[in-house]
Amino acid sequence: MRSFVWCCLKTLGNWLIEAGSMWIAPPPPPLLDEPPPGHPERLAPTRPLTETERALGLQLPGWPRG
Repeated sequence: MRSFVWCCLKTLGNWLIEAGSMWIAPPPPPLLDEPPPGHPERLAPTRPLTETERALGLQLPGWPRG
C-alpha cells in the first residue's frame, strides 16, 4: 500500500512539473535612470541632447528635437 501511494504522489508531481505548475517567474529587471556605461542609448529624457544627437535629429524623421 505504501509503495502504491508513493507511486501516485510521484506521478502527480511529474504531471505538475510537466504542466508548468512548478514554474517560478524571474524577478523583474531593475529600473534604470541613466544609461549603463558604454551604452549611448538615451534612457534619461532629462539630459540635453548632444551635438551628434541634434545633427541626427535634423536628418532622421521622428527623432527628438532638442
